[in-house]
Amino acid sequence: MPDSRESDGWQKGVVFAVDDSPQDLWLIAEILEAAGHEVAQFRDGPSVLAAMRERLPDIVVVDAQMPGMTGYELCRSLHDAAGTCDLPVLFISGMADLESRLHAFRSGAVDYVVKPFQMEELQARVRVHVALNRARLRIAAKQAELRESIARQKELAASRRSLIAMIVHDLRAPLLSIHGRLQLFARGHWGEITPPQRMQIQSALAAADTMAALISDVLDVEWLDVGELRLELGSHDLADVAGKVVETMRGIRGLERTELIARPSRIVGDRRLLGRVFANLLLNIADHAPESAAPTVRIGIEGEAARVEVEDHGSGLEPEKLARLRTALNAGKDGAQAQGGDSRSRAIGLGLMFCRAAVTAHGGSIDVGSREGRGTTFVFRLPVTGPALQIAPQPTPQGDLGPVDARMSGAGTPPEVKRTAGTGGT
Repeated sequence: MPDSRESDGWQKGVVFAVDDSPQDLWLIAEILEAAGHEVAQFRDGPSVLAAMRERLPDIVVVDAQMPGMTGYELCRSLHDAAGTCDLPVLFISGMADLESRLHAFRSGAVDYVVKPFQMEELQARVRVHVALNRARLRIAAKQAELRESIARQKELAASRRSLIAMIVHDLRAPLLSIHGRLQLFARGHWGEITPPQRMQIQSALAAADTMAALISDVLDVEWLDVGELRLELGSHDLADVAGKVVETMRGIRGLERTELIARPSRIVGDRRLLGRVFANLLLNIADHAPESAAPTVRIGIEGEAARVEVEDHGSGLEPEKLARLRTALNAGKDGAQAQGGDSRSRAIGLGLMFCRAAVTAHGGSIDVGSREGRGTTFVFRLPVTGPALQIAPQPTPQGDLGPVDARMSGAGTPPEVKRTAGTGGT
């Protein structure tokens, strides 16, 4: 059933006029053709249904009472068929009583004109319904395009996730082998090693741990961005989560003098992911800030949110670079996955992409500020636990920080109000 309706000029439509009276049918056609419409004339309902197998009109103008198939029956037939169920039908009838009007509307009519009628009235009513039908068709076409586009995007996203998962799996196996052999070297499995050799092995282990964390970030960023990574939620104190990470990472060059200034800030979240947020922000400092930067982690309450600052006390960022970084961090907010993921990853790196995705998945926000010569500060906010939420505090899982655990043997004690490398540790 091809659709032959033109789309130019909303006021000009294709009209199927149906009336058993030749005089009335001729009059209707004359009036509507004078308004610029193309009018096809039919004397009965079955011939209209047959014609619709070849083309569809914008509107059907039909007499209510006809021998054989009445206008009411024709209208019901059109609205019972999938291809014509939304086609507007306008009744023309000499019956002005309420029951006749209601009968037409119950049959599926959109309008009802009583004979005798004014020419301008019929033209105006048909023009309005043609315009509405054209608008409906345009919307339906756009919806079909969107559905097709969404289906293609879902298919591509699924293929990409499968490819990423396969790559991550294939990378982890040799990396685990490298990590295991380095640990055996460090333990003297193949003979005693000198202190300089031990330092080099520990450096290689740290590099392997960083690579393992990056591999995990690749997969988790993908799942977090599409909202398909299930969060293991529990009630946790951010000060405790950060304290474990800070103590564990003190063996990394540039993070030895990390300072934690925190007050208890209990939130509901995934402890493992939140720990990796802290770890990635600190690793970002270790990678880019000078060794003398002495990072500071501050945790406190700001209104209804826990506020976390991770500051590097380095040289700061140039305004242009800061602007690019902020744009990349804020991309894809409000649940919308922004386009241009490759350019974003180049702008902020995988670790920061993970931080953004994990914080957003917790209903929070992340931003960055910087002053040249004063350092750079990442700030993220997370909703605090509401008073009506009853979730028991979760015990700290062993090895909850993933691959960075291997960088130091043993976890630190929970942080005090203020702690530096000289006042606590393992």
